[in-house]
Amino acid sequence: MRAKELISIFILFAAIAAVFSFGTEKILDPDSFYHIRHAWLYRTEGLFNSVFPWVQFSVIKDFASDIWYGFHILLIPFTLFPDLIFGVRLSAVLFSAASLLFIYIGLKKMRVWIPLFWSLLLYFSAPDFLFRINMSRPQTLTIGLTALLFALFLKNPSFWPVFALSVVIAWIHLSLFWVVIAVTSAAATGVLIFQKRFEWKKLLATFLGLATGWLLRPNPFGTLKILKVQLFDLFAVKQQGLPLLFGEELSPLDSITIKLQLIPILLIIIATLAVFVWVIAKKRFQNVTLEWKTAFWPSIGLSLGFFIIAFIAGRRAMDFWLLFSIFFIGQLITLIMVQLGSPQAEKIRRGIVVGLAAIFLFMTARHSYIFYLFTTSPTTILPDKFQKPMLWLKENGQPGEIVFHTGWDDFPMLFFWNQKNYYINGMDPIFQYAKNPSLYWESHFLAIGGQPFTCNAIPCTLKAVRPLYEAIAEDFNTAYVIIDLERNFGLNGHLAKHPKFEKVFENDSEILYRVN
Repeated sequence: MRAKELISIFILFAAIAAVFSFGTEKILDPDSFYHIRHAWLYRTEGLFNSVFPWVQFSVIKDFASDIWYGFHILLIPFTLFPDLIFGVRLSAVLFSAASLLFIYIGLKKMRVWIPLFWSLLLYFSAPDFLFRINMSRPQTLTIGLTALLFALFLKNPSFWPVFALSVVIAWIHLSLFWVVIAVTSAAATGVLIFQKRFEWKKLLATFLGLATGWLLRPNPFGTLKILKVQLFDLFAVKQQGLPLLFGEELSPLDSITIKLQLIPILLIIIATLAVFVWVIAKKRFQNVTLEWKTAFWPSIGLSLGFFIIAFIAGRRAMDFWLLFSIFFIGQLITLIMVQLGSPQAEKIRRGIVVGLAAIFLFMTARHSYIFYLFTTSPTTILPDKFQKPMLWLKENGQPGEIVFHTGWDDFPMLFFWNQKNYYINGMDPIFQYAKNPSLYWESHFLAIGGQPFTCNAIPCTLKAVRPLYEAIAEDFNTAYVIIDLERNFGLNGHLAKHPKFEKVFENDSEILYRVN
């Protein structure tokens, strides 16, 4: 592929992503605040400083490692801007464009008809996908790198690209190592079935690459412990049905999401499968190459597999389901456009072009509008959230004093504005639960209730009750409590009446109490 072509495509993708990143006042994901500030720490305090004491009641503090180390290193150039919020937005644009470019290259390597169209169709395939791929997060890059890995496993005879991409994915986003294994295993199975060749060198390259990407970070064994908590402990907790306050993307796909977001892409998939049945019924597979079958069937298998995972484990897998759905749809449409003959097939070609164009335009308009609605929801964050109380505390508090916050997802903004103080938890509730279930339940009940007490166990019985002051001041050893009035109105009422909680900062939406 020519460099000019790739540069032009990248600029196009970046221009589209800039509309979504810079076109809203909000920051799409709270984790972006954490990621860029952690990158800033590596730039200012050293690349190998893996100690992270800012989450006092989390295994991340105990294991002193960074599961997203490579991503934070890639973010370092964006911390050079005086305004880190601008760095968040710009990194989101460039990472989104890079991911789409990787997808484009993967589709082109697989000789899919008009790869630019399919890349853009994936981009607008669902509001959730459009929302997540425009975030400054590790998964933004991982999606594109996974697409490229799949294509190069099938189309490149060398095992070095497989090794290199496995290294990069594990270095950036180690918790998705299983996606790499699933993708390369599916591709290897396709090669084995249709070409009677066992790609053991490439499979070996996959595992060696993942191991190398894991080791290329400070304290890799601490990372392994964090990984165990994030994947296996989380799965065990979900199986028990414990009501931890997970993020929405870790909840299973439901019928409401399908109705709101996925009807257009499902219509394309169903129509494609109908055409596929017609192709088989008319015995149009007779002249299809083994190379095409080798790529087509693993794409279908991966699409189905990730769809099932999205339903039983978490909707985050929906991104990979959409990715491989586009791969198999694109391959089948390419077969029809390029290889099938006869006047009847020509009519089908014209119908496909018109239908795809109409659905694409509809999806682009509809999903862009839903994206806009998402940006007006409480899940998106104003850039100055917690800025004033945390800067006040940074100026007036003592180093290392612990701030109590009820929302685990408030941590990124608190940490972004104030690194002088520590907080109780962040990144994911499972990290606090794994360290101390009793303390997790105390913060859990304070987050969801408005009572003058909390509980250190579930169900909340009289034996498990802890008074408000004892829980916050003694169990968590906190010096301050930050209140988001929109989320903690009831709790704020009790703190305001309690003589040992002193209000030291207040604005229209946030209150900071000193614990006496």
